[in-house]
Amino acid sequence: MSSKFRGVMTAAAFAYLSGTASAQVLVDLGKLPGGTWNYVSTISDDGSVVCGSADVSGGEARAYRWTSATGLVNLGVASGADHSYGYGMSGSGLVVVGAGGAAYDTACRWTPSTGMVSLGSLATGKPSFAFDATQDGSVVVGDGYLSNSLQRAFRWTQATGMQPFGQILAGCDQSLALGITPTGSFLFGYCYHNAPQLVMPTACRWDAAGNIISLGILAGSAESVPGDCSADGSVIVGYCADMQGQNSRSFRWSAASGIEELLPPAGMSRSIAGSVTGDGAVITGYGFAGQDVEAVVWINGVSQRVSDYLTARGVSTSGWTLRTAAISAGGSAMAGWGIHNGVSTSWYINLGCTDAPAITTQPQSQTISLGSPVTFSVVAAGPSLQYQWYKNNATIGGANASSYTITSVVQNDAGDYYCMVSNSCGGISSNIATLTVDAGCVAPTITGQPSSQTISVGSPVTFGVSATGTDLEYQWFQNGSIIGGAIASNYTIQAVAQGDEGDYTCLVSNACGDDLSAPAALTISYGCEPTITDQPDDARTCPGTLVTLSLSAVGDGELSYQWRKDGEDIFGAIESSYVIWSASVLDAGSYDCVVENDCGHVISDAALVVVCLADFNCDGFVNGNDYDEFAEFFDYADPGADLNADGFVNGDDYDLFASAFDLGC
Repeated sequence: MSSKFRGVMTAAAFAYLSGTASAQVLVDLGKLPGGTWNYVSTISDDGSVVCGSADVSGGEARAYRWTSATGLVNLGVASGADHSYGYGMSGSGLVVVGAGGAAYDTACRWTPSTGMVSLGSLATGKPSFAFDATQDGSVVVGDGYLSNSLQRAFRWTQATGMQPFGQILAGCDQSLALGITPTGSFLFGYCYHNAPQLVMPTACRWDAAGNIISLGILAGSAESVPGDCSADGSVIVGYCADMQGQNSRSFRWSAASGIEELLPPAGMSRSIAGSVTGDGAVITGYGFAGQDVEAVVWINGVSQRVSDYLTARGVSTSGWTLRTAAISAGGSAMAGWGIHNGVSTSWYINLGCTDAPAITTQPQSQTISLGSPVTFSVVAAGPSLQYQWYKNNATIGGANASSYTITSVVQNDAGDYYCMVSNSCGGISSNIATLTVDAGCVAPTITGQPSSQTISVGSPVTFGVSATGTDLEYQWFQNGSIIGGAIASNYTIQAVAQGDEGDYTCLVSNACGDDLSAPAALTISYGCEPTITDQPDDARTCPGTLVTLSLSAVGDGELSYQWRKDGEDIFGAIESSYVIWSASVLDAGSYDCVVENDCGHVISDAALVVVCLADFNCDGFVNGNDYDEFAEFFDYADPGADLNADGFVNGDDYDLFASAFDLGC
């Protein structure tokens, strides 16, 4: 078992352990994507970071790092490896150590800047394993195999690399280093000897120079294995067992008192101590009640089940069976492995928090028809919230927002839904919202889309849609606008005209929902002969202004244009538009355009151009202002008063204006 928790336990942290907190629930750490299991290994000194191992899709293991802000983060593998395990962590939580590989494992070290990196081996081609690191992660300890296949404790630094470390107890030939104090002043582990003379594992402690002492073995046991140590290395906890590794008994060793047994809670016959606070006062581990395994905590040597301890502090453990527990060096947080609503997973609780989530709006039960969407939502207060939705107590993969939506309900979606809202202080479960699926009404689903078509002018066209569902209704649209009376599964235009071109869609609906078809484009084919698609407009203007007449036409090949006035060709007016640059009375009349190609010709509608002589100032009104302005132009023989465009300003122009004025134009 790796060393986990280093640092100094403050008075405030001890108060967490003995006081009463506001209601909290355990945080389910969840799984990595595609994974099925998750086991906690370590927790940082301040309790904010958890490290462990979990599987991913395909079953390979990955070291992970968890915080309330990030959730589980896959730390990846070293170069050439296909798996990794997270066994230990620096007290700061910034460095994770463990092992990984392909053909065989080697010790690994992860930092945010380097990622997962192999630390190598004590001998080429031999395995190695890293179990712990100092406070800053600069020193790593573990064990590896020598070229003669004997295990040896190692100490690694960036400067020295991996080196065999320390003395070996008398009578032993192999050693493992399982942990190190924050400053690196002490290491702990065990020594043993295999055949021909068997020496069972015996817990030991090294100083920084490698000098070793034995921690001893409880009377009646045959081996001792340490699990963790206090910040100064003066307290070490672990377990003893018989020759078969059975009948485990927890121990606490101190420099002052030696090795002493830690008794399990009533009803338990065996136990294993695995972690200890920085001051050595609080110890956690697990015990055995028959075949059942339960997490245990010892406070000043007195044991109790972790579930009872948390319940007494107002923490809800409903739905949980806590199998193991580890505690941070400061005593403010716990983490471990357990069973949550029948599913194996890992848990976390911050015992010193006052900002646990609070749900202010609960999800509501709903009855939804087949094929319709449904959304469950929860509103919660608290910092750095995370969400996980469940159906019938099983985690819903990817459902990690404050709302969860099923876009098209099927019968199997019926069930009980709830959301776990959590942060670093703990979590809280929402009320259950039941989804009932109404099979009597089936929402529409379009199974056959309308098809785009190209149709000649005057020909018929039909768009159709097919759909499944009960009591269906249809409504067709052209370019997003409702087509009146088009309420069947098919829509027919008997004779296609220019205005029919566009995109057609059909909305299929019933009481359960609706489904909109994909757009089907209607393209009009105008044939070989020219077709005018935009006719010229009438124009009403005043003398001296610009008038533009234009049209649009389609047809095969090159189109030619000839504008006409009162049926006579206008010289040079051979474009799709015709401009009168300065309108006069001579320009008034009826205009049309002949559009022609090799297949034939077509004549546009007539556009009437009216030149309103009496609106002399072109303000859109005929009144005294026009009369006064014309009189002024006339008096000065200004060319602007030449209304009949004969090149002279005389009485004929005056009579023409007076006549137009009397007629109102």
